Amino acid sequence: MRYNDLWRELAAIYGENEAKAVCRTVLDDLFGMSLTDIVCGGVESLSSADTQVLSCAMTRLKEGEPVQYVTGKAPFAGRIFGVAPGVLIPRPETEQLCDIVAGLTAALPHPAILDIGTGSGCIACTLALDDESREVSAWDISDKALGIARDNAERLGARVNFVKQDALNAPHDTDRWDAIVSNPPYICGRERSGMHSNVLDHEPHLALFVPDDDPLLFYRAIAGYGCHALRPGGWLCFEINALYANEMETMLGDMGYRDIKTIKDIYGKKMMKGKKEITEKEALNKLAALCSRAEHCSFEMRRKMTLWGLAEDAQDRVVDALTEGRYIDDERYARAFANDKVRYDKWGRHKVDQALYMKHISEDIRRRVIDEIEETSFTDSLRPLLKAKMKSVKAKSDYELSCKLIRYALGRGYDMEEIRNCLGELYREEEVAEDDF
Repeated sequence: MRYNDLWRELAAIYGENEAKAVCRTVLDDLFGMSLTDIVCGGVESLSSADTQVLSCAMTRLKEGEPVQYVTGKAPFAGRIFGVAPGVLIPRPETEQLCDIVAGLTAALPHPAILDIGTGSGCIACTLALDDESREVSAWDISDKALGIARDNAERLGARVNFVKQDALNAPHDTDRWDAIVSNPPYICGRERSGMHSNVLDHEPHLALFVPDDDPLLFYRAIAGYGCHALRPGGWLCFEINALYANEMETMLGDMGYRDIKTIKDIYGKKMMKGKKEITEKEALNKLAALCSRAEHCSFEMRRKMTLWGLAEDAQDRVVDALTEGRYIDDERYARAFANDKVRYDKWGRHKVDQALYMKHISEDIRRRVIDEIEETSFTDSLRPLLKAKMKSVKAKSDYELSCKLIRYALGRGYDMEEIRNCLGELYREEEVAEDDF
């Protein structure tokens, strides 16, 4: 079994480029293979047991099953969520819904947020993990979905209160939530003909479809619940069916909601939220409160203000005010970020540098901050990583083991010299241990 044979089996379904990407995802998620491993013949080197696992995975893929169900994993907002048939696969565009809710509740000290129809728990867990001051709850009617969501929350360390609840029969809560967010079922049966078979045949219909004669069924129920369950000034945020955007706006207006706005996500699909036009002063107050709780950089502040729709010249003035008030300081942020990543996440200097570059931290600051970190800090972080990896990596020879460890450490941003030194120390320790034995 070879990599080229694998993707060619799927090319008729996905096309060449996507077939290659799907195969690489399977090999990475199931066997930890990097692209380098694949090119170096990693597929041909699989054990008979692993080959059987791969064969079963390929069979499922050729039947049109989404790769996320095959591997049991789906990325969302920088984290990996467990998924299985019975829950919707998290979509990248839904990450924007989390950003919207985060922006709307940023100024509140302990916002109470409800995610209705949580599925895998990706929205609820992301909101809880990104800011631990949030009090996040999540509903779903499916026991299977709730089980998967709870597993994700436990594995990721997210504090979320999961509740089995039918959105169409909600309790009569009063002034309970600062924000309600939902990606409910919204596809009418007559739209099935335009859907891909891998979605139609494998993802849960309970989470997808509504009756043709009542496309706003769940939106009406959730908005009705929000009329009394939202606190004054609370927000209602939806992913919506673009075909019914006008009907949605009319319905929400008739129910007493104000400042209703429809926005496009990264793929041009529509989301809807109640939005109060934010002033420059309000943005400054919100961001000052946010920065008082945790370190942030100027790029993150601009990103939030862009999401809120604040003009660029106003953004400049807000960033200047936050800087003058010492609410933000890019060098102070970079120093805290770098130290945390080296100490707790065991990152090497190159990975830290790349992450700071993506946050638009200047080269001078990046170099200064990384140079301040003691050389022993990188070594102290790398040694336990390599030691643990040595025990888990399968290799036929010391040379193969060294190659895999080097690739692993390079991927985490460490220098080649650091890697060689640490490996030399670890091999010498092993030799001493064997002599003592």
